[in-house]
Amino acid sequence: MVIVKKTKKQKKSEDTKIESENSELKENIQEEEVVMIEISEKRLNELENAESIALENLKRERAESINYRKRLQKQRDEFAELASVRVLNKLLNVKDDLKRVIDNANDEIPQNHLEGINLVEQRLEGIFNQEGVEIIKIKEGTTLYDPNMMEAVVSQELDNVKPNTVLGVISQGFKKGERILRAAKVMISKSPNQDQKEANPSDAPSNGENKDKKEE
Repeated sequence: MVIVKKTKKQKKSEDTKIESENSELKENIQEEEVVMIEISEKRLNELENAESIALENLKRERAESINYRKRLQKQRDEFAELASVRVLNKLLNVKDDLKRVIDNANDEIPQNHLEGINLVEQRLEGIFNQEGVEIIKIKEGTTLYDPNMMEAVVSQELDNVKPNTVLGVISQGFKKGERILRAAKVMISKSPNQDQKEANPSDAPSNGENKDKKEE
């Protein structure tokens, strides 16, 4: 066996070399750890962003679904309301016919038949009340003509009454909420000179004629 003796200087040199290698190894390990941490943080941010985007998409899809159901329900309600209005209009015509029979009843109509007609009219009134049908309220001599819920079929000249005042109701109007089922037919007032103004709108000088007169 050969024994190699090393001097202190050689031994110290070897120790320094080993320490240097260990130091480089530690630095390499630290650099790798830093890179791994940076990659992990980047991946974490990507996952968080993906989760946020997915959550926003989910919220948007849910809101769109809710809005779609609301639109669908609104359309159904509108269709149902329209169908109800059509049926009520037809029943109003039936009610008018029954009322005319009752008002013009004579001895030729048997009493029991007349009572049956009255009963049918009362049932129709009950249906209208349940459906929220109301008579358009008009106070003769006070209420002003409203073309949105009235139809003027007759006009009368009066000096002491404001023009377009309802003088009388010829046929009652009906409404359901804000929807007009049938406009009321009314007689309204008008000023004595109203027909003359409407018939001769050209009597008033135009702007061009006024301008010519001023120039003269």
